[in-house]
Amino acid sequence: MKLRKEETEETAVGRVVKTFGLHGELLVTLYDSFSFPEDETDTITEEPVYVRLDGLRVPLFFKSFRRRGGNKAVAVFDDLETENRASELTGKELFRLRTAPKAEEESFADDLIGYRVVFCRNGAEERQGEIAGLTGNESNPLFEVRLDDGRDVLIPIADEFIRSLDEPGRLVVMEVPEGLLSL
Repeated sequence: MKLRKEETEETAVGRVVKTFGLHGELLVTLYDSFSFPEDETDTITEEPVYVRLDGLRVPLFFKSFRRRGGNKAVAVFDDLETENRASELTGKELFRLRTAPKAEEESFADDLIGYRVVFCRNGAEERQGEIAGLTGNESNPLFEVRLDDGRDVLIPIADEFIRSLDEPGRLVVMEVPEGLLSL
């Protein structure tokens, strides 16, 4: 089951080698799949690259980017402008997303609005609620879930969180990372 209107395909474009200075600079090895237009000045902040952190796809926007030879670059990402913050990316692979047209038989996240949702942990029911809407952006879509206790929580739209889907019964069973319902 796919939850997005388009299927996304990840393409690895580089790997963070090490920090490179005190202001969040990172030395990145670029793969052959990495490409920027010839004019690298204004276009670098428009399209993010992504990294997986704790199993989630996180977009990174370039603050600065300078090539160092054919397959290396020094990059600084928004909100990671200290050596300590930037060091969290050391060894991580960077990738870009490409969207492919949807298949007709797929279920989509917007079709699940109004469905009851049961959150389970290790097979035991933890909480219940209802999918009230969608929010976020294309690179980080979220379910807006109103829990039965009246609290609203945001849940990343990810196939790996869906354990089962009962379309006739309008019910979704999800297992999300521990602590996500407490945020």
